[in-house]
Amino acid sequence: MADNQQPQRDQDVVTYRTFTGLRNDVNPERFDAGDLAVASNVNLDKSGSLSRRDGYTSQVAGAAHSLWSNPQGSLCLFCQGTALYQLNADYSTTPLRTLTCDLPVSYVQAADRVYFSNGVDTGVLDAGAVRSWGLPVPALPAVSLGTGMMPAGRYQLTMTWLRADMQESGAGLAMVIDVPQDNSALVLSDIPVSADPTVVGKIVYVSPVNGELLYAAMTLPNAQTAAIYANDTTELTRPLDTQFLQPAPAGQIVAYYRGRLYVASGDTLYASEGYGYEWFDLRKYLQLDGRITMLAPITDHELFDRSRSSGFFVGTDQSCGVLIGGDSTDMQYVPKTSYGAIEGSLAMVDASLLGGADQAGTRELPVWLTTAGVCAGMPEMLVKNFTRSRFTFDVGSRGAALFQPGQNRLIFCSNN
Repeated sequence: MADNQQPQRDQDVVTYRTFTGLRNDVNPERFDAGDLAVASNVNLDKSGSLSRRDGYTSQVAGAAHSLWSNPQGSLCLFCQGTALYQLNADYSTTPLRTLTCDLPVSYVQAADRVYFSNGVDTGVLDAGAVRSWGLPVPALPAVSLGTGMMPAGRYQLTMTWLRADMQESGAGLAMVIDVPQDNSALVLSDIPVSADPTVVGKIVYVSPVNGELLYAAMTLPNAQTAAIYANDTTELTRPLDTQFLQPAPAGQIVAYYRGRLYVASGDTLYASEGYGYEWFDLRKYLQLDGRITMLAPITDHELFDRSRSSGFFVGTDQSCGVLIGGDSTDMQYVPKTSYGAIEGSLAMVDASLLGGADQAGTRELPVWLTTAGVCAGMPEMLVKNFTRSRFTFDVGSRGAALFQPGQNRLIFCSNN
């Protein structure tokens, strides 16, 4: 070919420079220009251009699961088998705890502590060490009568554990003690001792004579197994606040919303006491229509109407919907879809990318994978499906999600 000759264009070749993404809602012969039947290891940007997917560099050897980082990026946790680790900034690892099973772990941060559970184990990462999430209710001591200043009548008695940080356990049903004569005392023996190294003491609560409320009567060292209460109860002033409360139940998902921690255990949702993250009243719960697979609160309420700018999106293996109600005690589940959420596939995404940033001032919105496509929870408390009209997903029972800001890339994977 001479230098001044133009190459002949092959009339059978069509060049595509922009693409609209994957599609499988119609047969390929009915695709529009730019529709893709297969897209393997490629990225599609908002201009419609394709590029190779980024590679990766292995930093920690061995299979891992349950990777989590706090929003500030200052703390990263993950598991290898049953071992829970902290991943440090230099990619070294710090062992934290050996769990009893290798089920996926769910984490949530509240203040400077991280609470976690895998459906069997529970725990709290507190000041670099893992401890129990709440304290069990102690057994009660044996009680007999002695000589003191207590008037005759009926008394109640119960006990709590006390941590070094002054956190108390819950207390069980109080025992009833009948004192037949004046000038008596309560003689306590076989007082239980906690095996938890974080427990430094125990508090004995007693009611006034013939009273209904219990008050702190004695604070004892953890190792003490015997004590006598001989006062007339008129000095008692601090009431018992934790009766019938228990430590957190184990659950597959944990979340924070409006001053409470929520634990999803099977198809049942439990809430902690308000700002009492380690106290749960297990008599209070909400049962949904199937196994709970997603908890996605949005809580951007600065300078905005709380009724519009906060919401709680929930997914089960049967549906996706919202919890409505002002408090955990009166919330009701309202399904918005007839298909379920894939467990583990939740990511929080810049609301401006979803058209929600100017609505109620929300900065981030939840996006998750379902059996019918990618869904997002919108500020109006609606569930919006972005892909159902174009692409049908083949998904398994679990997934994972990652949102990359800057590149504005949302990545899902599933165990199908």
